[in-house]
Order: sequence, then structure tokens, then C-alpha cells
Amino acid sequence: MQWKCIDTGFRTGRENMEFDLSLVKELENNSGKPTLRFYKWKPFCISTGYHQKQNEINLELCKKDGIEIVTRPTGGRAILHANELTYSVVMNSNGNSVNEVYCEISKAIVKGLNILGAKVEYSKNENNLSTFYKNDKSSFACFATSSKYEIQFEGKKIVGSAQRRFTNKNEDEIILQHGSILLDESHLQISNFYSENIENKKLILKKLSEETSNLKQILGRNLQVEEIQNAVFEGFIKSKIFGFNSTCISKI
Repeated sequence: MQWKCIDTGFRTGRENMEFDLSLVKELENNSGKPTLRFYKWKPFCISTGYHQKQNEINLELCKKDGIEIVTRPTGGRAILHANELTYSVVMNSNGNSVNEVYCEISKAIVKGLNILGAKVEYSKNENNLSTFYKNDKSSFACFATSSKYEIQFEGKKIVGSAQRRFTNKNEDEIILQHGSILLDESHLQISNFYSENIENKKLILKKLSEETSNLKQILGRNLQVEEIQNAVFEGFIKSKIFGFNSTCISKI
């Protein structure tokens, strides 16, 4: 089946999550195509994992600073979406496991970032993603934790991703995987928005700083989002993962 690749530009957090879910719904109804989507966030947004309690976030301060709060349909912990390029992949599983899909998508993104000159690779960490996938509380932990096949530079995470599967009436699995490609250190500011009942905020920030990297840090220059987007698209084309064969990125 022909894939489609779309750039939906800047949208609110709620709009972004609803758009990803609409792509899932289309495949569930056999009215859509497997899709690679690129998007950005306006205003900046903190997304929390599907099972995470929002009382871990200082909601009043977020409102004061114009930071939107949204719940992701996937698991994991809170992420501040600021200066990043977000991708999502929506496709039928066709019998591929959580680890197999995660690995192939990571390979394609690695190939794309390599085109930019970023010598990233995917983690060989033995943490099993299927275990995280089944564990609501720990699945796809925050940027301070890396698991198998996550994308790193010199051991530091640069892309954080999460996956969820939906079953349609024919018992077929539809996959939604989305993730953040970090452009700079803006994601570290999430520590400013933890609620007062979160202990060791400074320690969390230190760990986050020590265990993440970003494209500006790696390449020593600011990149345009379109440049990164085009490179990742090229990485998917060269990898030909799951028959990926889109001819262009369509703006929506």
C-alpha cells in the first residue's frame, strides 16, 4: 500500500494528539493509509503519559506561562514540547512486534539524522520494549531513561518515542508511534513546571541534563526544522521500512 507523508505544521497539543488518533481511526475503518507525519507545537506544551497523574505538574504555573497541558494516547512520563520536531507513524502491525517496529523506525530516523552529519545510533540497551509496553507505570520513561533501540549520541538520548497499539473489529492491530527529536536544550525547562510535591527536582534536572543531547549541541549550529524533516523523510525512503514508498511531504 502507498504510504503518505504529511507536514501538519504548528498546532495546539490537543489538536496534535487528536490528529494522530484520527489517523488511527482511519486505518481502523480501512479508509486511510499508513502515514508518516511531522508536526510542531504552538503554544509550547507539556504532554503527560496516558496513565500519568497531572498533579505531578504545576498546572497554575503552566497556565501563567502559557504552557498547554495535554494527555498523550501513549504511555511514559511528562515531556515539554518546545523546540523540537515531532514525528508520528501510524500503520498496521502486520504481525510485527513492539520491538521490531520500534527498531525499524529508529533505524530510519538514525539514517536521516546521519545525513545531517549527526553521528547518532540506536541503543543496544537490553531493556525490552515489550515489557515497558505492558507496564503502564514505567512504559517509555522520560528523556532521562533509555531503553533498547532508542536513538542516542555518545550514550545520550536525542529522540524520545512511545508506541501504542489499537485493535479494530477484525482483531487487526493498528500502531501509533510518535516521538520528539530535540533541536536544543529547551526540553530541560520542564523541571520548572514540576509540582511542589515532586522531590529532588534539582537531581532530576541534573540527570536530564547529563543523559540527553540535541542537534544544536551535536552539530554546533541551529538547524531549520524543514532541514531535519527532509533528512528524516530521506532516511525512511532509504530504509524502505515496512514498504515505505511515499514520494513527497505534503503540507496540511
